[in-house]
Amino acid sequence: MDNEPGMGQRITTEYAPGITNTQSKPDPLPFLISTTSLSLGNEMKTTNVREEEMDSLPEEIRSHILSLMPTKFAVQTSILSKSWRYTWTLVTNLDFDFVDGDGDDYALDLVDYTFVNRVFNSHKASKLNIFRLHFGLNQNPNVSHWVDKAVKLNVCVLDMCVPRDHLPLSIFTCTTLTMLRLHHVENIWECPSRVTLPCLKTLDIIVYRNPFLNAFKLIPGCPVLETLSLQVDYVCNLQQQQPPYIFSIPTLKRFKLTINDDMPVFHKVVLRLPILEHLCVGGSLSSLYVMEDLPPLFEADISSLSSSSPRLWLQLLKGITGAKSLTTQDVDFLVRLPIFPNMKRLEVKLFIDLGKIPQFLERFPDLKYICLGLKSTLSYWMEPKVVPGCIRTNLTTLKYTLCKETMRYDMKLLRYILGNAEVLKTVTVTCGHLFSPELFSLEEEKWVHSELLKFPRASMDCAIKVVALGLLH
Repeated sequence: MDNEPGMGQRITTEYAPGITNTQSKPDPLPFLISTTSLSLGNEMKTTNVREEEMDSLPEEIRSHILSLMPTKFAVQTSILSKSWRYTWTLVTNLDFDFVDGDGDDYALDLVDYTFVNRVFNSHKASKLNIFRLHFGLNQNPNVSHWVDKAVKLNVCVLDMCVPRDHLPLSIFTCTTLTMLRLHHVENIWECPSRVTLPCLKTLDIIVYRNPFLNAFKLIPGCPVLETLSLQVDYVCNLQQQQPPYIFSIPTLKRFKLTINDDMPVFHKVVLRLPILEHLCVGGSLSSLYVMEDLPPLFEADISSLSSSSPRLWLQLLKGITGAKSLTTQDVDFLVRLPIFPNMKRLEVKLFIDLGKIPQFLERFPDLKYICLGLKSTLSYWMEPKVVPGCIRTNLTTLKYTLCKETMRYDMKLLRYILGNAEVLKTVTVTCGHLFSPELFSLEEEKWVHSELLKFPRASMDCAIKVVALGLLH
């Protein structure tokens, strides 16, 4: 260690090669001081120039910039200069968020209420584009008068996350609203008998217990609705049979329905959506889905677990056989799946039985893209005698998650696909899974890649890529 050069010796050698006497090193302090002074001087000049440039911006540009940030920050810009003192009063977006990044409530005292009131009292813009108001579950604000003011300013986007408050009637007759989001309204709020939202295209709401008191009154009042996200929580278990949930919306293109039951409750869901482009079904699967009018070639995302009710899950799949894309949480092999003649893209996040994947893929004759996620530790592999048609003649892209617990069988399946997929272009293998207790080392990842390159390939144009956990997306 005594023979190793110290930090000072390395610096000396850098200045004068071959000289190791640290006493000959020039003192850098004066140079640093002068350089620092020069830098500070340049920064001050640059800052002054930038301030002048910002002050010279037209009022409408400055107000537009402030409209892109939370209101509490926009107000703080009043101290920048005289020309910026009142710019925040002209913003067209008001964004109040009293919940921190971890989902905890801020201590909402009188000061917060006063701040919102003062902003509205000082606000001078003739129109409000976006009004966003988010409170935590433990806060109980009275937001009605604020919403009324926003409606009077012809608000276009209303985003509310508030608990335990009566919604003002002005929301339901606002002729300028194009997007409405209502979350965390824990009490069972009711819609008025008359709802008129002629411009509303996006509706995102959470309702509790009984959607017939609000959601099914609200939706008919939106004649141009294109995007609907409806979450029904804690559905009440009525003694009498509930009427079906009928969604007959000729203009709807995107629909997400999540039903979270606190106890088994049977529902019938009827979909009449002739121009639907994307369907997402989540929550607990306790509903019988009847697809009376759905177009072909839409995209479907089924996040409900098939194991919760195989019969209802199968009935749901039968109703979406015309889809061109399907993302699903898992696959139940206890039921015989229908054929999906138009399916081009398939993503399965959890496979219970690895050995039945070829049999499963026979139900998708025109499949071109497959993404297979985590497999059960009970998986096994036995090479089938018949190769599914989609693997041999259609499959171009394969994304596969490799797990240590099932790697022995994973590699056999990958060898099988590579050896039979004649038009395969891209294979991406991710080593590891968020739910896997064991991670892959760098050496193991290299081994996987080298083994894959050794496998015989039916397609000479196939590129193989191995990535670590978390790098795929």
